[in-house]
Amino acid sequence: MRACSPAACLLSMLGAATVVAAQEPAPREIVQQRLPDGRVIFTDRPLPNAKIERSWQVTPDDPGAEARRAAAQRDAAAVTERIARQTEAERERQAERQIAADRAAAARAEREAAEARLRAAEQASADIGNRNILWWPWPRPPHLRPPARPQPQPVPPRKLEQPVPGPSTGGPRGPRQPVVPSEPSR
Repeated sequence: MRACSPAACLLSMLGAATVVAAQEPAPREIVQQRLPDGRVIFTDRPLPNAKIERSWQVTPDDPGAEARRAAAQRDAAAVTERIARQTEAERERQAERQIAADRAAAARAEREAAEARLRAAEQASADIGNRNILWWPWPRPPHLRPPARPQPQPVPPRKLEQPVPGPSTGGPRGPRQPVVPSEPSR
C-alpha cells in the first residue's frame, strides 16, 4: 500500500462517500400543511403562507422495487382481465337463460291462445240435429280436436225373479199404514 498525504486521503474518502451517496437515494420530507382557507394539503415542497402541522421523512424505494411494482401491476392486470372474462361469460349465460325463458313463455302463450281459440270455437258451435256446425272460419287442427265420444249402447232389460220390495209390497217394515192427522190441541 502506498502512503498518502492527509489531504489526499481526505479527498479520496470524500470522493468515495459521494459515490456511495449517489447510489443511495436521499430521504425526502413530506409535510402536512393547513392553508389559510382551512384546506389541508400534503406536499414535498412546503408553501410559505401555510402552517406545517406534521412532517415525515421518506426514503425512496430501492431500484428493484420498480421492477417488483411493474410485475405486481402486470399480475393485477391479468387478474382483472380474467375476472372481466368470467363476468362477461356469466352475462352471456344469463342472457341465454333469459332467451330460453322468453321462448318458453312465448310457446306457453301460443299454446294458451290455441286453447282459447278452441274453447271459443266450441262455444260458437250450434247443434243442429246430430250435426255440429262450427261458426269458426277454419277447421280445427287434429291435435286440438277433442276425442271422439262413444255412442251410448242400449241396456237390455233384466228380468227379476222376485218382486222388488216397495210401497205396494210393504218393504222390509211391512205394509204401509195410512197416517191420520191429529187435531191440534187448544
